[in-house]
Amino acid sequence: MDKKNVNIFIATTPGPKQRRGVYMYLLEARKANGECVTRQQMMLQEDTTENQLAICALEAALGRMTAPANLTIWTDCGYLYGVLVNRQFERWRQQAWKNEKGEPIKYVDKWLRIEYLLDAHDFQVRHREHHEYAGWMAREMKKEYAKKV
Repeated sequence: MDKKNVNIFIATTPGPKQRRGVYMYLLEARKANGECVTRQQMMLQEDTTENQLAICALEAALGRMTAPANLTIWTDCGYLYGVLVNRQFERWRQQAWKNEKGEPIKYVDKWLRIEYLLDAHDFQVRHREHHEYAGWMAREMKKEYAKKV
C-alpha cells in the first residue's frame, strides 16, 4: 500500500526568551477523491521558548498520525529544522544526549518521542518557505494569545 502524502505546518509565536507563547500545527492530507482534509491544534503555554513551542507542536502533530506517511514538515524554527535535516538523534545518542559543549540536550523526553514517532514515516523539512496557511495560522495564534492576556 502506498503511503499518503501529509503536510505538517508548524507555527509559533516568535521570540527566544522564556515567556508565554502559542503553538499551532495543521495536518493536511488528500483523500483518494482529491478532497483536502485538515486537522489542527493550538496550545498556549506559559514560561516557554520558540524552540520548545515548535518541538511541542511537532510532537503533538506526529501523535495524531494513524498510519505511515510521506511527510513534509514546514517550520520557521531554525533549531527544529536543523535537528530534523541533520538527523541529530543518532549523534545525540552517541554523545549520551549531550551537545558539542558536553551540556545535556534540552527536552530529551520530547526528542525521544519525536524520534520514535518519525520512525514510521519518510520525511522532508521545509524552512521559512511561505505556504497557504501561514497568514491564517498567524491570525489564529494572535487571537488565542489575546484571549489569555
